[in-house]
Amino acid sequence: MIEGAATRRAFALLGTRHMDIAKRKAPAIDKMQFAGTTHPVVCVDAGRVAEHVRTVLAGWPQVSTEPDAAPISVVGDQGYYSVTSPFLDEPLHGLSSVGAACGAIVDAAQSFLAAHPDHLCLHAMSFEIAGRLVIATGTARMGKSTLAARMAAEPVLVYADDMLPITAPDNFGLALGVPPRPRLPLPEGSGETLAGHVRDHAAADDGRYCYLDTSNIAPHGRTAPIGVVLLLDRRADGPAGFAPADRAEALRHLLLRNMVRTGPASALTGRLEGLLESVPCIRLFYSSLDDAAALLMDKFAAWPVDAAGLVEGQPEPGTPLEIAPRSGRARGRAIAPEATFMRAPGIVAKRVGDEVFLFDRDDTTVLNLNALAGAVWALLEEPISAREAGALLADAFADTPRIVVMTDAEALFADLERNGLIVSA
Repeated sequence: MIEGAATRRAFALLGTRHMDIAKRKAPAIDKMQFAGTTHPVVCVDAGRVAEHVRTVLAGWPQVSTEPDAAPISVVGDQGYYSVTSPFLDEPLHGLSSVGAACGAIVDAAQSFLAAHPDHLCLHAMSFEIAGRLVIATGTARMGKSTLAARMAAEPVLVYADDMLPITAPDNFGLALGVPPRPRLPLPEGSGETLAGHVRDHAAADDGRYCYLDTSNIAPHGRTAPIGVVLLLDRRADGPAGFAPADRAEALRHLLLRNMVRTGPASALTGRLEGLLESVPCIRLFYSSLDDAAALLMDKFAAWPVDAAGLVEGQPEPGTPLEIAPRSGRARGRAIAPEATFMRAPGIVAKRVGDEVFLFDRDDTTVLNLNALAGAVWALLEEPISAREAGALLADAFADTPRIVVMTDAEALFADLERNGLIVSA
C-alpha cells in the first residue's frame, strides 16, 4: 500500500512537471534577410529590436532567408538584449533595443560587404546633389554623422553617415539605405534646423543615439558618381569655408578609413589614388552646421566645380576645436639606438606629394610615412642606426628640438622593425 501511494505521488509530480513545461511560452522568433547579404538577422524574444530594424531599414528590401547561413542573432532577456554575429569577436550584452538594432544593422552592412569583395567601403558621410556625390571624411569626432543628419533636412539624398560602399570598377558611391544616427544630446551649436529635424523624423531613439527615418535617404542600391571629396575640419568658432587639401593627406585619410581589406594593399592604394585624381579634393572648415549646409548647397548645386575658385578669397578658419586625446596605442619593443638597420627586401615604396606609402613583401599592409619618416626611409637605403639617422635629421629639421627628432627617429625605427619593413644590417 505504501509503495503504491508513493508511486502515485511520483507520477502525479511528474505529470505536474510535464504540465509546467507545456505551459512555458515558446520563444518568439523573427527572421529578416536584406538584399545582397548572406547572413539573416534573427531576433529571439526581441520583437522591439526587430521593429526598430524594419523601420530603420525601410529602404533596404528584404529577401528570402538563407536557411544554412550563420545568423546575426539578437536575443532578449528581461528588457535587455545580446547580439551574436559572425562579424563580432565576442557577443555584445546588456544593450538597449536601439543599441541592439544598431549592432544588427552594422553587421547586416558587414554581411553585404562580405558578399561584394570587389567593393571598397569608406568611413565617410555622403549625399547626392545634382546627380553627383559629395563625400566628407576626417578624423574622429569631426562631425560626420551630425553633418549627414543636418543635410537630411535639405533637398538632397543622403547616402551614408559613416559607411559608404564604393563599387567596382566605376568607383561610384552606393547607398545601403541606412539613415543617419546622430549622437544625443546633439552637440552645442547644432542649430534649431537639426534639432527640429531630429524631433520630427526620429525613427528609433534610446536617449544616446537616434536613427532618423527614411525621409531624404537614398534607397538601398542607388548609385551615383563622386563629385568631390571633402576633408572635414570642425572648428570651435568662425565661418564655414574651403581651403586647399593635400592629395597625400586625403589618400592617407581614405586608406585609414577604408573598411574592406580583401585585396593587395598596393592595389587598394592605387585605386584610391586614382579616385582622388579624378575628383577635386578640398578641406571644409566649419563651426556651425547651418553655415556648412548653406555653403554645400550653394557651391555644389551644379557640376563640375572649380576647386581653385572655391578656395579663393575664403575667410580664415576659426579656433581649432579642442578634442580630448584618446589613449594611443602601446609602443612596441624598443630597439638599441646604435643597432644598424636597412630596408627589408621586397618592400615597395610609393611617394605621393610629401608623403611615402610603404607596402610589405606580402602586399597586405600599407604604412604611411610623413616628411620626417620619409627622410628616414631615404637614409635606410644604406645601413644606418636610429642614432645616426636622428643626428642627420636634427640638422635638416633645425626648427624642431633636437631631442624630439632623436626620440621620433628611434620610435620610427622600432615601428618599421616591428612591421617587418627593416632588418638588421
